[in-house]
Amino acid sequence: GMGTRGQGTGKGASEGDISILDVTGGTVGGGGGGRSGGKNAPPPLLPEHLMEQLSLALAHCCTHDANQVELGRLGAVRPLVAFLAVQNNLKVTRNACLAVNYLSRVPDNSVVLREASAVDALVRHCTCDDYVVQDEASGALMNIIYSYRGDTARAVPPAPVDGELESPRQ
Repeated sequence: GMGTRGQGTGKGASEGDISILDVTGGTVGGGGGGRSGGKNAPPPLLPEHLMEQLSLALAHCCTHDANQVELGRLGAVRPLVAFLAVQNNLKVTRNACLAVNYLSRVPDNSVVLREASAVDALVRHCTCDDYVVQDEASGALMNIIYSYRGDTARAVPPAPVDGELESPRQ
């Protein structure tokens, strides 16, 4: 089924834990800094078209400040890092980077992103051929860095979400 699997996502998980986002079968968020997306990564548990729609929905949800805090409180940040590891699907990558950029504006979420090894994936996405992915990944990295330094006033605002995120921003 597609319900929660009953396992927590690590630090900060609560009763409303969003385990459905764990698209890698539990490799992300199970302890200190587990990695995902390498040669030995398990196949995704969700079909690609569902990951596209879910990542787009999350990106849209993350545009609201209250949702950024609430998604962090519900434990959605750590499993979202798994979407950053999805390869060969520009829609998922764009949407995941956008969602992470928004979520990284909340200092507590930035801590979770660092602990979940999101920095490695974001650095990799900074070299992507797609400039939207580069922009969102670099914005998230800046937010994480400023949050780490305690300088959240300099957080980089993400781009507005425009439909499917398929057309380049002007």
